[in-house]
Amino acid sequence: MSRGFAVAANVKAEVIAAAAREAEATGYTSFWVNHPGPFDGLASVAVAAKATQRIALGIGVIPLHTRGPASIVEGVRTHALPLDRLWLGVGSPNPRSLERVRDSPRSVPRCAGSRARSPTASCSTG
Repeated sequence: MSRGFAVAANVKAEVIAAAAREAEATGYTSFWVNHPGPFDGLASVAVAAKATQRIALGIGVIPLHTRGPASIVEGVRTHALPLDRLWLGVGSPNPRSLERVRDSPRSVPRCAGSRARSPTASCSTG
């Protein structure tokens, strides 16, 4: 059975690191943070990534109406998140936010490589 552990993204970094280490040590299979308002879930999950080695890392959910796809990709790169462990939830309560993604395929970087790409993978916008 898979079990996940979650904390709020606005929790202090040392608490996130300790919780992630403990979750991994006690057999949880994933560690999650949210992405509320002014708090960066990508930065918070980066703290957990540095404190762990195996546990899957999740962000649920980054709202597309506040952070677009290109910004999400840049955040993943900036924080050097381990793509082989990253579960990224995106969505929006506003269907028009999804139109922005569907109608702008050139705005989202496309990365060449395998499913587990490095944050420095070769990417283009077209």
